[in-house]
Amino acid sequence: MPKTEEQLLRLKENRRTDIVVAALKVFCEKGYDGATINDIVKKAKCSHGLFYHYFNVLKICYKTVKSKILFCLNIQSINQLFVNYLIDFVLKNFL
Repeated sequence: MPKTEEQLLRLKENRRTDIVVAALKVFCEKGYDGATINDIVKKAKCSHGLFYHYFNVLKICYKTVKSKILFCLNIQSINQLFVNYLIDFVLKNFL
């Protein structure tokens, strides 16, 4: 039976989320400078083409991961530059 439009949309969002979660793990393991798209697609078990469907470059994926972290932390009152610096520092040095 063919999938409904809603099912296809949910599947698409789930795959994007899988890639973001895999990217977070890779960035935690290797930091931004050590991470590669190849590392992320291996961890997400997806193709390079699917990665590029959602993210044009590694930096866009990294920014997406950071924005998801900020959303989860729900930080609104702290200076955005400080938060970005803090996330970069933690991802590169502690995780």
